Amino acid sequence: MEENLIYCDKCNKNMGDGYELHDGLYYYCSDECLFSEIDKEEYLEIDKEGFAFWTTFEE
Repeated sequence: MEENLIYCDKCNKNMGDGYELHDGLYYYCSDECLFSEIDKEEYLEIDKEGFAFWTTFEE
């Protein structure tokens, strides 16, 4: 993998945009990858606390 690129923690896809959780500790490229790791209720709680969001990553 190249440095400075973001890869999905589930499928290892290079990401241009996607979910970032816990200040960059976890990245997911899609709902499918995200919700295969955590359930929707857990995501909503993390989002409510301000530690989860969808973003576009700079190249």
